[in-house]
Amino acid sequence: MIRHLDLIRDLLLIIETEDEFELWELVNLGEYTFEEITHHLGMICSEGYAVRASLEGNANYRLTSSGKKFLESARDFTVWISAKKFVLENYVSASLDVVKTVLQHKQNDRLRC
Repeated sequence: MIRHLDLIRDLLLIIETEDEFELWELVNLGEYTFEEITHHLGMICSEGYAVRASLEGNANYRLTSSGKKFLESARDFTVWISAKKFVLENYVSASLDVVKTVLQHKQNDRLRC
């Protein structure tokens, strides 16, 4: 399955702001299927950016420190677009840690200007 970086960012932003949500509500995230959304949620958790806080009822996730650090840089849309472009042009496949590192470098570059 293709790794959709925008979907990952969107899911992390939702996890940060929502205490709990119904997975089916996430189908409104644009062109993504339910399967893509659940796959990316699993990827976010397996790479240590969020954890599922409850196994019953609604989806209840919380960000880990890695997820919070990712969003510190990804929140700025200009930094996000620049980092995403760099990753897509230079990597066939990149882990979230690689994306986070690129984001941090792009953010630092922007702060120096």
